[in-house]
Parts: sequence; C-alpha cells; structure tokens
Amino acid sequence: MSSATPFEIVTVSMAEFRAQLAGLTQAMGEDGELADAALLRDVAQRFVGCLPALLGTEIARVSMWDKIAAALETAAAKAGADHERFIGAVLKTLLGSPAVAAANEELQAVLAALDRAPSGTGVRWVRYLEAHLVPVLVVARQRWKARPRGKGAAEPLPESTLDGSDLFDGAAGAEEVAA
Repeated sequence: MSSATPFEIVTVSMAEFRAQLAGLTQAMGEDGELADAALLRDVAQRFVGCLPALLGTEIARVSMWDKIAAALETAAAKAGADHERFIGAVLKTLLGSPAVAAANEELQAVLAALDRAPSGTGVRWVRYLEAHLVPVLVVARQRWKARPRGKGAAEPLPESTLDGSDLFDGAAGAEEVAA
C-alpha cells in the first residue's frame, strides 16, 4: 500500500481491506521491511509495566494486576483498533491523577514509540495486546518488581527495531538483592 497525501484516494483489494481492518497485515517500514513483532511485544510490556505507577489510590495494590487486566480487556472492547482511544480508555479506568500520567516518562516513551512507528503499527499493537494479554502481564509484572526504586528516568525506546534482549535487564540484580 503506497503512502498517500491527504487528497489522494488509495485503492485496495477487498481482501487487503479486510486484513487491514482485522489488524492482520504487518506495517511496512520506510525501507520496505516488515515491522518487527519484537517492537510490538516490547512496547506492550512497557505500557502495561508502567500502569501500576499510574493507579489511583482507590485501587488496592493486592489486586492491581487483576484490575489492570480487566482495564485492558475493557479498553480493547471499547476502543477497537484505535491505539490512542485504547490507551485513553485504560488510563481513564485506572488513573488516579492525569498529572501523574502526563509526567510518567515510561508512558511518554510508549506514546513516542507508537507515534514514530510506521502507519498501521498502532492497530497491530492493540491486537497484539488482546491476543497476548497473559504473557504481557507476566513480563510486565516481572519488570515492575525488578524496577529501580526511587526517582529515575525511564530508558527511552530505541529508534531501531528491538530484539527483545533487554526484557530482563536488571532482573538478576533484583533477585540477588531479594535473596
């Protein structure tokens, strides 16, 4: 599918339209390479991993992962494939303070990664979260438990496609401290 200016109408086949609508096609990068699924996975894990820091005070920390999972499922049903509406619905369900969300560097990194990704990646990202909710929650919880305590800047998401090797960086150190 070619990139179109706002005034051009792009013609696609019915099969291609259905695949795009269902979020089954992979977004193409500027160089023609398929967008990597590792990017979808990493952005999903980072998004879900930052949600505990954004929880409102009325949500009990004991059941926070159940509340996060329910918020993700509800938002996917409400927002469809629109990743911005999806993020907004999740935050509306869980959020204690909009100022806290606006200041969260990890959330800002997730939004920036989705904004600079090729067209169609946001649709694929929401579909990925729906299809892989439990594994994303498991890794996000591990990241949350292994996070550095105190104030610190979130590591930015790299411009290049991620290989997923950084998923457990710092986890070994966290286990040594706990032992």
